[in-house]
Amino acid sequence: SILNYQPWWFPNFSSKRTSARANFKRFDSVQHFSDHHYVSKGNASKQHSRYWAKKIQADWKILEKDLPETIFVRACESRMDLMRAVIIGAEGTPYHDGLFFFDIHFPDTYPSVPPMVHYHSGGLTINPNLYNSGHVCLSLLGTWYGNTRENWLPQESTMLQLLVSIQGLILNRKPYYNEPFVGWTKWTPLGEPFSKGLHEGSQCAPVGSIVKGTSQGGSMKFRTEVAVFMKTVVDEFVKLGVKELQDKLKPPPVIHTNTSR
Repeated sequence: SILNYQPWWFPNFSSKRTSARANFKRFDSVQHFSDHHYVSKGNASKQHSRYWAKKIQADWKILEKDLPETIFVRACESRMDLMRAVIIGAEGTPYHDGLFFFDIHFPDTYPSVPPMVHYHSGGLTINPNLYNSGHVCLSLLGTWYGNTRENWLPQESTMLQLLVSIQGLILNRKPYYNEPFVGWTKWTPLGEPFSKGLHEGSQCAPVGSIVKGTSQGGSMKFRTEVAVFMKTVVDEFVKLGVKELQDKLKPPPVIHTNTSR
C-alpha cells in the first residue's frame, strides 16, 4: 500500500538531519549571488549611504546572534543589498521540514521602507500568502493591510522580525485562515472543512512529515506524489553517477483505477 511506503532513508533521516543542522551555520556570508532574483537591481560598485550600510550591518549582527535553529541566512559580501534566507517549516504545520527559499533586496531608502522579498515558488501555490509568482503577502512588507504595529516601523523593525513573521504567520498550522475575510471561521464547524479542503483539493497539499506524538500524516494524494517524486530524484542521482542508490529505493506500487461502469 502507498500509505505504508517509506523512502529508504526514512528511519535515519531525523537523527542525520538534526546532526547536520547543528553543524551548519545559521548565519554566514557568500561572495556573490549570481542567481539571485534581485541581482539586476544594482552592482558591486554602487554607493550607498552610511546610514543604509549601518542598518544592514546591525541586521547582520542580530541575525548572527538570534536566528532560531530553523532559519538560515546568507548575506552577500560583494552586494550588501542582497540576502537569501531558507526557512524550515515548523513541526505541527503542513510545511513541517519543508525548505522555503526567499531572496531579499534592501532598497536605497531602507530602512525607511521595508526590504523587497521574493519567494522561490517553483510555480506552485502552497499558501494564500505565497503566490506562485514569488509575491509575498505580509503587512510587515507593505504588501497587505495591517494596523500600525503590524506594518514596517523604520526605527524598530528588523530582518529577524520579518523572517520569524514569515515562518510564524504565513507558514502556520492552518494556512486556510490566511485567506481574506475567512479568519472569523477559524476553529468553527464552518471553517474546518474548508481548511482541510485547501490541502486535499489543491496544490496546497501538506509538505511535511508525520507530526510527532500524533497519527497525523500527509494525505494519500500527497504520499503518492512524494513516492513518485522520490523515484525521479533517485533516478537523476543515478544518472549523475551515484550508482549505490540504484537499488535502494523501490518504486512505489502502481495504483490501478477501475474505469469500467
